[in-house]
Amino acid sequence: MEQLEWVIKIGAALGAVAVIWRIFSQISRIPQYLKDMHRHTFENYMAILRITVMDPHMPLGERILAGQKYLETGGNGEVRKYAVEELHVTEAEGKEKK
Repeated sequence: MEQLEWVIKIGAALGAVAVIWRIFSQISRIPQYLKDMHRHTFENYMAILRITVMDPHMPLGERILAGQKYLETGGNGEVRKYAVEELHVTEAEGKEKK
């Protein structure tokens, strides 16, 4: 009977150690998870700005504001070219409003 109690205690201790190890292994992943979430959020934000700038069905004012934000945050490529050439958005306009 005493041996069974020892087996149960050892099993409980090993279970507790396994749970603690699992918690610490997950905690170490949090910084990378937060970096990934930040990157994904920024990518989604830029995608929404791109869509807003390029969608001809959006009101012109919203397209211009989205273009300013897009330039301010470092957006480039065809959307940047469109915002500057077609919507006449400049980086200076966006920076003045900050």
